[in-house]
Amino acid sequence: ASGAIDGPAGMEAVLAAVLASGIDPAAVQALAHGMTVATNALLERRGARTALVTTDGFRDVIEIGRQARADLYDLSRHNPPPLVPRGLRVTVRERMGPDGVVEPLDPVDLEKKLDGRVRLLAITHVSNVLGTVTPIREICAMARRHGVPVLVDGSQAVPHMAVDIAALGCDFYAFTGHKLAGPTGTGALWAKREHLQAMPPFFGGGEMIRTVSFERTTFNEPPHKFEAGTPNISGFIGLGAAVDFLSGIGMPAIAEREQYLLGVATEALRAVPGLRIFGEAREKAAVISFLVEGAHAHDLATLLDLEGIAVRSGHHCAHPLMSFFGVPATLRASLAFFNTEAEIEALVRGIDKARRLLC
Repeated sequence: ASGAIDGPAGMEAVLAAVLASGIDPAAVQALAHGMTVATNALLERRGARTALVTTDGFRDVIEIGRQARADLYDLSRHNPPPLVPRGLRVTVRERMGPDGVVEPLDPVDLEKKLDGRVRLLAITHVSNVLGTVTPIREICAMARRHGVPVLVDGSQAVPHMAVDIAALGCDFYAFTGHKLAGPTGTGALWAKREHLQAMPPFFGGGEMIRTVSFERTTFNEPPHKFEAGTPNISGFIGLGAAVDFLSGIGMPAIAEREQYLLGVATEALRAVPGLRIFGEAREKAAVISFLVEGAHAHDLATLLDLEGIAVRSGHHCAHPLMSFFGVPATLRASLAFFNTEAEIEALVRGIDKARRLLC
């Protein structure tokens, strides 16, 4: 289904339903729009004490609070939550192991944070910087014990692995379309039907009503009551085609191929002098962030581009993570099932050539 969640009124309406926690899994529906819009809708509530927890395998804490209050927790320093641009203060508190290495997520420590102040637990399924895969099912079970609803950001997961949302046990699951080989400006928010039934609509127009009179209006059933007006028809036709394309190949086959390529690329890059890989978790998607000593990420990316090699350079929407590592940016090589061993060899040759020019 397609639709939209946008604007303060919509965000208030969605979070009002989220606050009614403790709902068991049941029938589900989907609201489609962009991932960013969907996440904002579930996190925004003016003046409320809310909590956001995302994980990519680390227990470092970002506290995000309105004024002097620390209302929002992020256990990954992954993508800063969409609330950041709204003037919230961000500070980082690092938690290191005795050997100076960032420790993995401690479930016991996480569960202690699920106190009465926490209204929503938001989790990154796969880190877009480090590739770390979060144990979503276990964390959702933990959250249910405390009556805390869970929102999962699956943008980096659904293109690369089979995802059974019902088995995960989350309340909301959002992903973006363009990372799924679909058009930009598309995406989806999956939600349990109970949440959708409890939410009042926030846009008025065609499709979202059943009857209208001067005395009374009755709304359509979800997801239609959230789909006022003309949706992005062509965009979602394209998204459907992308889903069919990947499903035709088979997500298990895609995951197996990408894991093989990840192993080949990781081994090849480790052999490059002065190259540092960021993030080597045991459970990891086919993403490699790295830097080469003596070369700025942007310079290296430009030289690789001249060789016909596409990598991403920058902070990857993860400023706090870059600050933690003490670097302004990294390069990210993102592998997909259609990449080849020859392309990995070309990447390594391109890095070697750039090193001779820059270092």
